[in-house]
Formats: sequence, structure tokens, C-alpha cells
Amino acid sequence: EPESYVDADTLEPTARARDLLTEAQRLATEAQTDDEYLAVVQRCRYALAIDKSPHAAGYAGELAAWALTKRGELLADAGRDAEAEVDFREALRCRSDCWRAVHNLGILAAQAGENEIARERFVETLELNPEFAKAYSNLAALAVVEGDYAEAIVQYQHAIEIDPDLGVAHAGCGRVCHMVGELDLALRHLDAAELLAPEDNAIASSRGDLLVDLGRYGLLATCPVEHFRDGRAALEYVAEAERLLPSPDDILLDTTAAALASVGRFNEAQQVARQAIELAPEPDASEYRERLALYEQG
Repeated sequence: EPESYVDADTLEPTARARDLLTEAQRLATEAQTDDEYLAVVQRCRYALAIDKSPHAAGYAGELAAWALTKRGELLADAGRDAEAEVDFREALRCRSDCWRAVHNLGILAAQAGENEIARERFVETLELNPEFAKAYSNLAALAVVEGDYAEAIVQYQHAIEIDPDLGVAHAGCGRVCHMVGELDLALRHLDAAELLAPEDNAIASSRGDLLVDLGRYGLLATCPVEHFRDGRAALEYVAEAERLLPSPDDILLDTTAAALASVGRFNEAQQVARQAIELAPEPDASEYRERLALYEQG
């Protein structure tokens, strides 16, 4: 039978409340699923139901807010945004200063197109935790959406000053610097982003676009600068791309056709180009047909 309530001004928790909170802490160190995080929350609520001492209430509220926030993040990752929002709001009822829950509510608002609410949430996050770099990065992303590129760069730089290894901030800053013509600065940030996330295709693509604008060509099959053209190497990269993709798309097929043509294998290039045309939407298919005509002419 649970021990009786203690007075609110009692400093020490009851033995039963200590046992519950110890078990909640143990479960928290191993929790990975939504049910496991819920088990932590349930024990914290049980402790609060039988013990109102400041120590028990404070620790139970903090641990429950943490578990609810973690469970909300799992739900959000699974696309269950409405349920995630309930958990984040409940976390704030447990601890009004739970800045992670505030930040996650901002992310949900941004994803729903509610940019002003999202901004308010990110600003509130930084008021609670001025050292949380991701909130600055997300403020920068909102500024990009609104076309305020100067503000975006400032916010990305704040994020990077706090966390030099925040890849998303380097990638975002690099893209915005590219958009405003700060090409050398853009390359520094995209180089850093690529080092931090070498498997991120979007970063590699952004960096490739920037290198073309800088005149540092890497288009092995079709580069306008003869020094850089290398059809055999292009075919090797194509083979690696085919290995990584679950099935070839029209862009890869078009690239493969160009690589084959660059080493004189025009018949194969024509076959692959026709496959690209079948898959491609207009106007891409029209461009591929023009290249097919060139392959047919050798």
C-alpha cells in the first residue's frame, strides 16, 4: 500500500517515492521505444501521486518532461505529428522550462507552414538555453524561406560559433552564401558540411553546383574544359552510382549515356539514352532526345 501523502514543505521524499524515481531513472537509461519512455513517465506520475516534497516533485517533473520529449521525437520521426505535439505540450506542463520541448514544437510549426509561431518557439528556446545551436540554425532556415538571406547568414554563423561541428548549419550557410554570390565563403562551409556528412547526397550536389560556378569542373564525361574530361573515370562513377541507387532514374541513365559516348561506345549510349527518355518528364525528355540525336551521329 502506498505511503500516505507528505506535506508540501517536507524536504525529503518518502522511501516509496525514492524507489519509484530510482526505477524510473534506471528505465530512462535504457529506453528506446515509445512504450519504454511511457514507462518512465508512469513511474514519475506515481511518485508525484504519493509524495509532494520539493525534491520528489522537482526530480519527477524533470525526468517526466525528458521522457515525454524523447517519446514525442520518436512519434514525430514516425510522422505522427499530432501525437508528438501532445507529448511536447505535456512535457511543458511537467517542466515549463523544458527547452527541447519548446524547440520541437517550433519544428512542428515550421513543418506546418506556421512560420511566425515557429520563430516564436525558436526564440523562446534560446531564451531558455542560449547555447542551443540548432535553434539558431532553424531561425536561419526560416529567414531563407522569407528571402532574408543576410539574416540567414547571421543566424547560421551564430549556430556555427556555438557548435562548429553542426553540419546542417554549414550546409545551409554554404547554400545561402552561394545564392548571394559569396562563392569562396560558400565553398568553405560546404567543404566543412561534406566532411561532417560525407554520405549526404544533397550536400554533394550543392557543392558540385558551386564548383561549376567557380569554374572547377568535375564533369568527367561532358566537361567543356578538355583537361578535365575522362570518360573511363566517368563510367566508373556511373557504376558506383548504379550500385547505390535502388533502381536507375532518368538522370543517371542520361549520365551513363554521356559517359558511354565519351569513350566512343555510341550504340550502347543510344540504347541507354532511349531508356532515359522513357522515364523522363518533359522538358528533360526533350533534352535527352537532342543528345540521342548526337549519339546517332557518332
